[in-house]
Amino acid sequence: MSRADSSAHPRLFMIRHGETPWTESHQCTGSTDIRLNELGEARALLLAARLSGNNFGRVFTSPLARVRRTCDRAGFEVQARTNPDPMEWRMGDDKGRTTAQIREDRPKWDLFRDGPADGETLAGVTARAESFIALARECAGDVAAFANGQIIRCIVASWLGLPPMAARLFRVHICSVGILYFEHNFNEPVVSFWNKLGPPAVFTRSEI
Repeated sequence: MSRADSSAHPRLFMIRHGETPWTESHQCTGSTDIRLNELGEARALLLAARLSGNNFGRVFTSPLARVRRTCDRAGFEVQARTNPDPMEWRMGDDKGRTTAQIREDRPKWDLFRDGPADGETLAGVTARAESFIALARECAGDVAAFANGQIIRCIVASWLGLPPMAARLFRVHICSVGILYFEHNFNEPVVSFWNKLGPPAVFTRSEI
């Protein structure tokens, strides 16, 4: 199979974790290791049916508890390997604060433009995104990555070759599935599906 043929390359499935108390209160969680709440547990279990028809050569998960638990509930506890690259943006002194609270001190604050106080820079998050993409592209077969919301946005921007700030354009829903792939060849990266929710589905290559 020619390396120029898009079917020779793995698809990258990006899967966000389920709800936590802080996703419901809109607090910046970052690397705070908060567990899923009852709703998050239930919705993570639905991912098992949604993803069961897809065969993954490799499955990776962020080391944070809310992501690992989502991965386990989705049925990949045995297959998954922990990787630090798809872990959430380290929020520094802004952990646990809402955007509204942060803007009381820093009006017009924007995460992607300004970054968190004493936290990880956008450049640092982008470097992790690019490292994970390089790993995924070398894998045999499709790759599933259970990850956190902000890093998923950065992975998508890097996949498409967009400036890091463009990550802010990709909102990621809780427990959603997104598929990163190629149009015709390795040099034409695309987003095939985004924020996929709803009924179980087998994502065939002919459909994307």
